[in-house]
Amino acid sequence: MTKAPGNGEDTVNIPADGIRQSVSWKLRSGDLDEELIVEELSALMDRGGHGRDQRGNLIEREAFTEEEIDALSDRVAARMAKLDQVDALSLDEIIRLAEGFAFPLEAFAALSKDLARALNKTITPVFASLPRKKAIARAQSEMQRTAKDIMLASEALLRGFDRLERLDTTQASNRLGADRFKTLQKDYDQVLRHVETLHRKLRILSDTPDVALDLRPEDKRVISDLRRTAVLSCLFAFWEREGRTLSVTTDPIDNRRKGQLIEFVNAAVRCITDPSDELSGDTIHDELAKFKRASSGA
Repeated sequence: MTKAPGNGEDTVNIPADGIRQSVSWKLRSGDLDEELIVEELSALMDRGGHGRDQRGNLIEREAFTEEEIDALSDRVAARMAKLDQVDALSLDEIIRLAEGFAFPLEAFAALSKDLARALNKTITPVFASLPRKKAIARAQSEMQRTAKDIMLASEALLRGFDRLERLDTTQASNRLGADRFKTLQKDYDQVLRHVETLHRKLRILSDTPDVALDLRPEDKRVISDLRRTAVLSCLFAFWEREGRTLSVTTDPIDNRRKGQLIEFVNAAVRCITDPSDELSGDTIHDELAKFKRASSGA
């Protein structure tokens, strides 16, 4: 939970990937090494205070040994280190960028890894904020609507049950089928009871605040592509780190944003989007202004 800037209102974070995404980024989510880390930690939690004897039988024990904990820590650290070695750019892409914009090849080692981290949804999650009160109120409203739907379904089921109750099996010649029909009636009755219980519980929960939150974005139109901000921040930082000026120009005739920085950003963006795509000059200009404000602490 966070506080919204300026007004002190409680907010909740919602995943922002895919909301008003300007281009299709080549996102990463949980590389194999990362999944193995989760497996290691899950295994540790599952085992708890248990171990196995020489025959493989489960036995109780008070705690893990220091050696086991150290060994697990070493494995986790090694796998986390591997995540930092992932590259977003291929060697061919790096060569093209280096030759096209007169950068030394070795300058791209850090950029490629920075971009990989910016594109990894686990390492660099991006969130939009939503007022907590609204998320709670909307969840209560959804539960109340669902409770009404369950009530309507219950009424429809009850009508069906009444119709079946009027049917008689005492004179049916197919006794096996008749017995199965009686069993079905009993099952039907149980279903009705379960539905009524479900409705009652949901009505109680729908009147209880803060048991669930509706994390759908309030207005998708006001959410920017936050993944784009993370990616372009890496590119702007690289450009500045290599001694280039962070600026764009405006064409006096058609007012289009242009310049080497825009060309470089789009050359890199084409490498990390699928299908390969570009950003508008105005978008890059706006992200640059945002980057400069963040860098200056404004």
